[in-house]
Amino acid sequence: MIQGNGTSRVEWPRVLRGACAWAAVYGVVAALGLYLFLAQELMGALAALGRPVRPSMGQMVSLLTFGLVFIVAYAIVAVWLYAAIRPRYGAGPRTALISGIVVWLLSVAAPVTHLAVFGVASVRFVLMDLPAECILILVASLVGARQYEK
Repeated sequence: MIQGNGTSRVEWPRVLRGACAWAAVYGVVAALGLYLFLAQELMGALAALGRPVRPSMGQMVSLLTFGLVFIVAYAIVAVWLYAAIRPRYGAGPRTALISGIVVWLLSVAAPVTHLAVFGVASVRFVLMDLPAECILILVASLVGARQYEK
């Protein structure tokens, strides 16, 4: 059933507030997940490609900066999508989950499965990453949407 609240204007200050919460959840949990579960798998995949990673301090700063910018941009898009579809589907968790699934499909599922198809990442890595990223994006989307609604 399609519900609407009668307003179709995206409130950018609320998008940015929701994006901050989204980015905090995603950034912290993704960093822990990568460090605890996927780092060894990723390093092995890179080594198998002949690209072992031994980053210098400068490269680490560059990677961290890129990661932060990427996560913030990712968060803004995710919460904006929630705000954009909210008038059609109604405010709340269901709409947040719909927007989270769309974000996951376009930004994780499609590119990560291509990595396996082209032999850049192992199937094991993909099977570990896809569900973890899906859950993480859904949780971050729920948190971001909740902040948008405040």
